[in-house]
Amino acid sequence: MQETIRNRLLADISHELKTPITSIQCYLEWISDGVIKLNEKNLASITGEMSRLITLVNTIMQYESFENQELKLKMKEENLTTIIKSLTETHKKRLKENKQKIKIVWVDDLLMEIDKDLFSQIVHNIIGNFLKYAGKGSLLTINITRNYIDFKDDWVWIKAKEIPFLMEKFYQGKDEKSWDIKERGIWVWLSIVKKILEAHDWDVSIKSSEWKGFSFKIKF
Repeated sequence: MQETIRNRLLADISHELKTPITSIQCYLEWISDGVIKLNEKNLASITGEMSRLITLVNTIMQYESFENQELKLKMKEENLTTIIKSLTETHKKRLKENKQKIKIVWVDDLLMEIDKDLFSQIVHNIIGNFLKYAGKGSLLTINITRNYIDFKDDWVWIKAKEIPFLMEKFYQGKDEKSWDIKERGIWVWLSIVKKILEAHDWDVSIKSSEWKGFSFKIKF
């Protein structure tokens, strides 16, 4: 049993670390090839991804305490709209490769007291899973309001009976069990996401239906 848990945890860790590492690599390649210039905006994006990578490593090193103890949040007023737009930019290359799109819908900037690093981890997790599992030609719409942020794709859907279990530790979104992260369901690391949401005193609503896609709504 312990070996099973260890193998699944290592697979999930690899999945989480790959996103910021890939983003940093893409930026460096674009700068080296002259595709983009090393300006203040791009440098900020690289620095942000480096910061998130360090945060992920620290989180992994303290995984059990993260799961079993109360999180100590570093709260500061942030513009969530700006953060989401910036994080979306870091996935631009993979979106293009996958022929996928992200549409952000908002009326006003959303200012709120949050732990920026942990909030960024939530957004990256959702976008990363969309990129990996939603399929080519899919669309992720991020609807930002003062009461909630809804991440809704038009492709992936799951059975209603699975929804209550999605945020359980090591839950797999398929009936069959697989050791390959690529063959498993999209619910990677959502137990950690649940912990972050609870620490911010936020609720989450998950809906899914065939032909209508999947919705992960964070409610403030």
